[in-house]
Amino acid sequence: MARFYFINITNKIVAIIITYCYILLLHRSNACSIQDNKNDCYAIEKIYNATIGLPWKIDNNNISICQLSGIACNNKNNRIVRLDLHNLMLRGSIPDEIGYLSELKELYLNANELSGTIPYSIGTLTQLTDLNLEMNLFEGPLIPSISNLTNLQFLSCGFNKLTGTLSNIEFNKLTKVRTFKCDYNQLQGSLPASLNDMSSLVYLILSYNQFTGKIPTLNNLQYLYDLELHNNYFTKLPEFNENLKSLTSLSLGFNKLQNCIPETLGKLPALIALFLENNNLSCSIPPNLSLLSGLKQLELDHNSLSGTIPPSLKILKHLETFHLQNNQLVGEIPKDIGANWKNIISFDLSFNNFNGTIPNSVETMACNVLSKSGTQCNLQNNSFDINSCNVNKCVVKYCNACD
Repeated sequence: MARFYFINITNKIVAIIITYCYILLLHRSNACSIQDNKNDCYAIEKIYNATIGLPWKIDNNNISICQLSGIACNNKNNRIVRLDLHNLMLRGSIPDEIGYLSELKELYLNANELSGTIPYSIGTLTQLTDLNLEMNLFEGPLIPSISNLTNLQFLSCGFNKLTGTLSNIEFNKLTKVRTFKCDYNQLQGSLPASLNDMSSLVYLILSYNQFTGKIPTLNNLQYLYDLELHNNYFTKLPEFNENLKSLTSLSLGFNKLQNCIPETLGKLPALIALFLENNNLSCSIPPNLSLLSGLKQLELDHNSLSGTIPPSLKILKHLETFHLQNNQLVGEIPKDIGANWKNIISFDLSFNNFNGTIPNSVETMACNVLSKSGTQCNLQNNSFDINSCNVNKCVVKYCNACD
């Protein structure tokens, strides 16, 4: 009886040991050396098995994963803090086990051919400061768990096949993000108002998607430098104020924007480029755009703007591009327009209803500036006075003024 009891206990102990070893084997990667963190090893092996193209050899236990190309570890506890796998032509998908890299701060997967959905577990990597997923084949939504990455400073997911909306993401938690770039996808719906709470934002680039509705007010973003929302389906502009003191480029062309151009655009003191082309904007051009003293690009073409050109715009001496073509503008071109535009490269007022005489300032600009190689001038399809056409030879020659 005692002998049987001893054998039974022994068998149980052996079974426990075998089970424990089996669990260790499941969790232990062939990539591990003694000094490596086992969670990191497990994640790296899963990534290796789920993708094609990694230049690693992970079957040597004498080599630390920290020595693999694209991996950087900290000195404190040998944890992976940087995983840079960009531009390796990787195929496959990213497994959920990437969430085991709990000390990861920088993740670069851009410029590959990775597919599938973005793993929800990326949202558990709360130490991340940089996340670059752009130029892949990722599908599905931008995961809501991204809201948990409160240390994030750089977020790029552009040039993928992402769908769905951004409504489930709490952008008000992402107050350290300086760059949010998710252009060239298939994202839909309206932009959440919480974008206005991303108080550190410098670059907001969401062009070439399928967003609709009104562009939300973003006046809290005092560091915003570049706002690119062109090539979507937005229908209404917000109001602006002087708190957007850093905004230099506002690109909203190729949408469905309606109604008038807000006069509050004149309150953007640093604006250099204003792109509102190819929309359904109507009303007249706000005269106070002349307050944008540093403006270089003004593109309001292919809309339904009416009225005359505000004479006040003549003081915009830094202009390089002045595009008003394909509107319903009328009257004479204001006197002295172009007189101080020494840097002008492209001047286009074609396909409007301008009439009367062509100002001497435009003729001089055409002769001295727009006659040079690399410049463009177009005044065709208007109704200028025939005598003015006979006198102003340069606008006829270089700008097709009387065609």
